[in-house]
Amino acid sequence: GSADGVLLNWGVAEPKWSAGKIGGALEFTTNDNAVVTAPASVGAKWSVSFWVKMHARTSLNPRVIGPQDGRELWAYIDVENSGGGAYLSHNQRTFEPAALPLESWEHYVFTYDTDADIGTIYHDGVAVKSGSFHDNPTTQAWVFGHNVDLGNHNDSLNGLIDDLRVYDRLLAPSEIFTLAGVPVAVADSYSISEDTPLTVPASSG
Repeated sequence: GSADGVLLNWGVAEPKWSAGKIGGALEFTTNDNAVVTAPASVGAKWSVSFWVKMHARTSLNPRVIGPQDGRELWAYIDVENSGGGAYLSHNQRTFEPAALPLESWEHYVFTYDTDADIGTIYHDGVAVKSGSFHDNPTTQAWVFGHNVDLGNHNDSLNGLIDDLRVYDRLLAPSEIFTLAGVPVAVADSYSISEDTPLTVPASSG
């Protein structure tokens, strides 16, 4: 299946699309920029894959993606602790200890297994941190690059997101390595296009 999302609060003079890791990437330059997609389905196993380039550390926990109910933080950058990719579940923070470099394309996959209550962060194909994760996305919209509370402009991303994909299953290590090394669109994805605000193929892969 597929669903559309909406790009919010880009002014006429604001850059929206920039050269990405794979074609064009979406540029988040002001703290009110956000993308909102159709609601997620409910499931027990998920994977999120994306390329990110951070321009500046202008917020403590810049967001990448999360369900709009905001119960858990699914994927963000832990600037607050000088870390990299991170998630928060039941008030327990799991984060990559190495800081994310600025102005560098970095690839992440986050896997979430709520049957086993564990999440794992992969950076450039390598597992860097695992921890507890308990949340299943409810029938809430996804929000990219911004706090899930659209009126709260804290923790907005200052940078680029490219080739963001959401899978309703756990990716195998070989798939994660392929996405990080040779990122070719072969599965369910959130793909961004200039002709329509956002196109979200979200069928099972």
